[in-house]
Amino acid sequence: MAGSLQDVFDAEFEMYDTARAEEMGDQQFWYLAPLFVFEKFRGRGVGGKLLEYAIEKAEAHSPPLPVVLEALPNARPVYMRYGFEPPENKDEKPHRESLMIRWPRGGTNDGKSGVAKAT
Repeated sequence: MAGSLQDVFDAEFEMYDTARAEEMGDQQFWYLAPLFVFEKFRGRGVGGKLLEYAIEKAEAHSPPLPVVLEALPNARPVYMRYGFEPPENKDEKPHRESLMIRWPRGGTNDGKSGVAKAT
């Protein structure tokens, strides 16, 4: 007998959680849950304002923190305009391809585990 819809949902999101944990290691970060703007409100800057707010909050943290999210392929260019980039450590593990990270201004990515270090 197949699992419940909740079981399927939980298993799917567990893979995203695992991908984030593997990429970010012990680094603290802000996780931005999936955003969705209804079609009739798109193109008015609503999504951008939500992103800007999250970025400002992460930058205001001491030390500033990276922001991590998962993006569908058609949304990646939008996030890239706000400084998000795919992780350097790409591999074939499930859900890694959807990860995007915005490193804090003044921070550097050490290239090993995807951890941004304040400078």
